[in-house]
Amino acid sequence: YVEILKTQALYKKMMLQSLDCVVEKTATLGPEHSSTLASKFALAEAYIQLGKGKEIAGLHLEATIKGLQETLSSSHPTVVSSKVKLAAVTENDQEAIAMFQEVLAIRKKKLGEKHIFTIQLYNNIAAKYHDMSKYGDAKMMYDTAYKLHVDNYGADHPNTMGVGLNMGISIQQMGDLDGAMKLYTEIHELSSRINGENHMLTHTALNSMACIYLLKDDFPNADVLFTKCLAAQSAVLEDSDQRKLATMFNYATVKQKLGQMEEALKYMKLTVEQRVINYGESHMETLRVNAGMALLMCDLGLGAQALPIIHRVMGLAIATLGEKHDATQEYIAALGHTYIHVGDMNAALYYTEKSLKMTQKLFGSEHFRTQSLMQKVEWIRQNMLCSNKCKCNKLPILCNKLLPLRLAVNRIRWPK
Repeated sequence: YVEILKTQALYKKMMLQSLDCVVEKTATLGPEHSSTLASKFALAEAYIQLGKGKEIAGLHLEATIKGLQETLSSSHPTVVSSKVKLAAVTENDQEAIAMFQEVLAIRKKKLGEKHIFTIQLYNNIAAKYHDMSKYGDAKMMYDTAYKLHVDNYGADHPNTMGVGLNMGISIQQMGDLDGAMKLYTEIHELSSRINGENHMLTHTALNSMACIYLLKDDFPNADVLFTKCLAAQSAVLEDSDQRKLATMFNYATVKQKLGQMEEALKYMKLTVEQRVINYGESHMETLRVNAGMALLMCDLGLGAQALPIIHRVMGLAIATLGEKHDATQEYIAALGHTYIHVGDMNAALYYTEKSLKMTQKLFGSEHFRTQSLMQKVEWIRQNMLCSNKCKCNKLPILCNKLLPLRLAVNRIRWPK
């Protein structure tokens, strides 16, 4: 049932139905009855798929696990599956990794390393490491999952291609843009030939290739691919679909870089509005696109209006992800970028240097993001020196090298 629910509307329907079932079954059968626990499990799944209510989902999963363990063993498939989902929504990263490792050991022992559930768990663990900004650890897990997929199902299996795309994101975040592009291109060609141009994997690979062009400042080629991807997705996906929203956000970003502000503003507004509908005001995906809108406002000469938006995004990111998370550092860099547009070079230098120090610590001096921030710091210093010498108050031409906000990516996930 969960596998065929493709839209947010259907997940909301599933959530309401499951909630009614939990209330009714708790009253008639009791909170520990297996049927009540099954409904709690379905309700937790709906909350997870909707991208909100992680705490509520976690409570229902904990109740499910506790109830099932009283009648079933801790290694029972249903208990194990519940633990996988609980690990995915657990806020404490170390607890989540420990839970994943516990389940991995059980599945390797009970099912074997080549079983599909075991292989998919490597993907889940890698995704958690990715969310923790531990891209090296994520790549190691993806490497294992990818090799097992190739050995057991072949390179042309949809799950193999999905894991390959996930691995590419970690390679990209580690700074190897050429390595990521090679992998994305291979998977795009393979998926196009086997699945067709309108398949989800083909769209995802195309979006990922376009992101690399954008990160390399090759805006014309990025524009061509994002336009092609958006047209293909528009034929088969609703505007509310998260995959299409990711492409719309990136499409708006490249249009901004090309100076096509009307088109950029149109799609950025659509993305922000739909993210709010799907996830609410404070969800990280909503914050991401709000930050993108703020940067677009800067280019439109509305830096003063953009400043409180970026401050709010940065504050929420620090509160939810922590100051050392690489996404938080990108928002801090974006804040520095915004201060340039309001003419406060001291604040711009402070926040850009702050982001540079942590980014350099996270990724090293040779990473493309570190290099971009170094260029931005030098640019700010030179303009501050120029302003002090000539005593002019004109805002200098902005350096366009830094892309302060991370692009939207489509990571492939499996529910098991």
